[in-house]
Amino acid sequence: MKRFLIAGVIMVMTTSLSVAAERTPQGKDEPIIPTSKTMLWNGKDFAGWKLFVPDPSHDVTKTWSTKDGILRCEGLPNG
Repeated sequence: MKRFLIAGVIMVMTTSLSVAAERTPQGKDEPIIPTSKTMLWNGKDFAGWKLFVPDPSHDVTKTWSTKDGILRCEGLPNG
């Protein structure tokens, strides 16, 4: 049983390392520098956003709102 467990751990570690190596360009130690800014929120409303709460019968606007340029989540239910 121990042998299978150790073999499984080694397999997972090897797979993780090979996946990480695929993501990292070879010979590149320089950071990626963004060329433009991407705005995720317009600072006013939820235009382009999909508000979510787990219970579809709950009014999502009672959980999520905006005020004075700040996104607000009341926390109940979790959103």
